[in-house]
Amino acid sequence: MCKDLNCMCYDDHSECAARICELEAEIAERRMDYGEDCKRLDARIAELERLTAMSVESLAYIRGIAKKGSGEEVPDSASTHQAILGYVMFMEQQLAAMTAERDSLQQQLAAAQERTMAIRIIFDGPPGPDAGQFVEVETDTGESISIGEWIDRKDGYWALRIAKLPAPPEQED
Repeated sequence: MCKDLNCMCYDDHSECAARICELEAEIAERRMDYGEDCKRLDARIAELERLTAMSVESLAYIRGIAKKGSGEEVPDSASTHQAILGYVMFMEQQLAAMTAERDSLQQQLAAAQERTMAIRIIFDGPPGPDAGQFVEVETDTGESISIGEWIDRKDGYWALRIAKLPAPPEQED
């Protein structure tokens, strides 16, 4: 028996040497695993620190918006829920204002579309070699309108200059 290694081998300690090699390899592997674990833990700690910093920054931003929305300072002692509630109130105010603006713009658009009109240029006959003569310009509802001015071109032709189509008269409700 090997007194130094406390083993059962008698002469060459080959079993002891093999076991020592196995243990050294296992220790080296565990050291590598430990190193990898440490790297993963360091990366996770860095990520958590980054997220914490972002959360603190986000909470400060939310508190600022809550103050802007409610007009009151959100104290640091206020819970995150209270700060978020203030933020929600601000966003609801923004939504209401934007909805009102959208509705106003839709009404303006509808009114502008009502004022936009087609015109009819009336002749007393069809186009052709003996084309009809101009009679008048009217709206789709048959109202006679003036859309421009007649210009004598001095070359024997006349031109109807249309600078801008008029809007139909405003209808009262």
